[in-house]
Amino acid sequence: MAERITSKLVEKLQSPEIGNTIVYDADVRGFGLRVTCNGVKSFILNYRTNGRERRYTIGRCDEWSVTAARERAEALRGDIAKGVDPMKERESLAGAPTFADLA
Repeated sequence: MAERITSKLVEKLQSPEIGNTIVYDADVRGFGLRVTCNGVKSFILNYRTNGRERRYTIGRCDEWSVTAARERAEALRGDIAKGVDPMKERESLAGAPTFADLA
């Protein structure tokens, strides 16, 4: 199911009974809006790299505007086209030492 993601769509989309629902954008391939059964709404980007499907969470809808999330998704798609895997970068940052480790 693909339709243009707008602020109105973000507001009207209801949470499912179980699991989550994803609505994909008609303009930016892989860009979508995920709604969990707990009512959490987030912008996501689905992509493939090295034969593996990945799902990158851009951010929650209450923290990101639709326009900003769409622009971020387009920028990420550009990076992916250059061979960069955003999820791999995020995972490598998770293992980096924290300030508390350095102190």
